Amino acid sequence: MLSDGYWGSAGQIIVRVSGGSAEVTHSTDPARYYVRTLAPAELTGLREFVASSRIEDRGPLATAVSDGMQYEYVHITRSGGRRVFMNNPGLAGTGGSVYDQTCEHFMRLLSSGKFVLKYRAAEAIPGFEVLAADNGVSILTVWKEKGEIRLLTEKGGRSPGGAVSVQGEGGALVSVDQGQPGTPEWVSFEGGKIGQPEQSPPSFGPLEPSEGVPAKMGFEGNRHSSLWALTVGGYTYRVASWNGKDGFWRCRTGSDPALLLEGNVALPVVTPDGKWAVIAKTDSNWAEPNYVVRIELATGRTFRLNVPVADTFNPVAYVPTHRKVLLERARDEAETGSSQRPVGPDRPEFRLLDPATGATEIVTGSFEPLFDQSIRPLQPTGKPDEVWAARFNEKSEATQVGRYDMKTFRFAAVMSAPMRFSSMQMWVDEAEGKLYLAYNGHLLRMILPGK
Repeated sequence: MLSDGYWGSAGQIIVRVSGGSAEVTHSTDPARYYVRTLAPAELTGLREFVASSRIEDRGPLATAVSDGMQYEYVHITRSGGRRVFMNNPGLAGTGGSVYDQTCEHFMRLLSSGKFVLKYRAAEAIPGFEVLAADNGVSILTVWKEKGEIRLLTEKGGRSPGGAVSVQGEGGALVSVDQGQPGTPEWVSFEGGKIGQPEQSPPSFGPLEPSEGVPAKMGFEGNRHSSLWALTVGGYTYRVASWNGKDGFWRCRTGSDPALLLEGNVALPVVTPDGKWAVIAKTDSNWAEPNYVVRIELATGRTFRLNVPVADTFNPVAYVPTHRKVLLERARDEAETGSSQRPVGPDRPEFRLLDPATGATEIVTGSFEPLFDQSIRPLQPTGKPDEVWAARFNEKSEATQVGRYDMKTFRFAAVMSAPMRFSSMQMWVDEAEGKLYLAYNGHLLRMILPGK
């Protein structure tokens, strides 16, 4: 039973039969799946249902329902196969129909028995381990230093069936009461078990970096790329709406917010010395080309950058090695039938901006890691100007983990994993020679090549 929808899927349920035995697998993630053996009575019941319902003789179910979930019943044998498409079975008067019953029959296979968690990367990556895979808590990211491990967790998330066995060493299950998804919190992790709440690790800063920001100040998260980097020198900066005015604000406990730049702005970068801010601005809307503005924070003076507008022209991040701000400038793809011509360079262009002078220089290299600093800066490797980073390869559908040179913007891969994750989900213990990874709620560990 396959499924897909506009906003996700219900997972793929596959029953494999060989001889007189069968197993059922459930997967909602391309990197892993859950599997258990079907009892003889379950296999018999499935065969009898397929025969009596005559689902394989039915045509597609085309309900007049938009969005939602689409299912496909697929049966493949050595001699051929049969596929039946179903659009939102159970809705639009199809509740209790053969289509609805077919989906429910497969779903019931997930509600009982003991499923075993399997990762497809386990055989390909040396020392692959599942350290924690609980059905009541989701692990969002990980930090490790001097033998201490802390996890950013959130309650919620379940696996099929009841108890789950995990493969590999250190696979002790975590026993945490099921709860409603809530505010993430840092906790300790020791001996394969989640412990008590902890403070945010030094590399991360507070979970809610909003010191001095009025509770009623409305701001949009997608107008900021790295909130942790917007608290500098006792001030917190936000793109927000306050007292009927939209713009870029400076906030401080005990003081009224100060409007630094009014208008439609986004993606601010504040230099660590608290002297300058760099921000994208448009005089109309973001469907139109935009420009970049420098703000001298001590005086409030603003300076429009002397670089032509583009469909995308944004500050990306402060690069400490260069003491400059990285900018991205690009054009949109031309839309068929549109009279609006794309504006910007033929290929994406990256520039280093001196925020004090406004001078820019075009630079080349790999810049993906610098976009990926949402909750902390990239983890240093211990070598000057070098950090650990992850970069997803669309062609191989695998994530490369490697060393990233902040001076030359060169990425050197040291390993590859057939799953998609970001730099923010991983932590490297170079002395131990291990990569720790929070992957879609689970805590994984694997050996770095050469260790």
